[in-house]
Amino acid sequence: GLDYPLVEEGWKNFIWYGTKKPYYYGALILFFIIFNVVRWIERNRFGYYLVAVREDQEAAESIGINSTIVKLMAMATSAFLAALCGAFFVQYNFRVDPPMVMSLSMSMIFVLITILGGAGTILGPLMGALVLIPLQEYSRALWGGLGGGLDLIIFGILIVVIVVRQPRGIMGIISDIKKYSQGNKKIDFNLEKAQGG
Repeated sequence: GLDYPLVEEGWKNFIWYGTKKPYYYGALILFFIIFNVVRWIERNRFGYYLVAVREDQEAAESIGINSTIVKLMAMATSAFLAALCGAFFVQYNFRVDPPMVMSLSMSMIFVLITILGGAGTILGPLMGALVLIPLQEYSRALWGGLGGGLDLIIFGILIVVIVVRQPRGIMGIISDIKKYSQGNKKIDFNLEKAQGG
């Protein structure tokens, strides 16, 4: 890998040697920018095109959507947002090293975060990360010293169980709870009307 050159610390070079607090605020700003860009895409014509191509590519093409262009734009947008995060990650670690982010385990974490949180939703990856990262650290601390990657095996089993039991992820659970509570309110309201009338 390549080490980041030693330069003067501060906002000009976006590098600090003695504190991590500016990186926290930088990550928070980056998160809000990316979150709002993705939300804007979802509510824009391009977002509708993405959903149409995902659901039924042939039907989308039959109404005039160029699926090749839509897929290329999706890939370019995704690469741009990932590059922003990657540049921030390099600044934080003072090092560029492909195995840090391109290893199989890191790729699996990215996929699992999305699956656990709920693929196809904006808040899904956020919810997945809020659950998965602490779970990963806890399993590493609890079982990491047993050797042979036992913590990774147990962590993998937990994820498989969660994914099999709830394929739509955490956002699916939240959606089910909302539907259930709204359904109960409607039932209660109808019972009150029936009893009152």
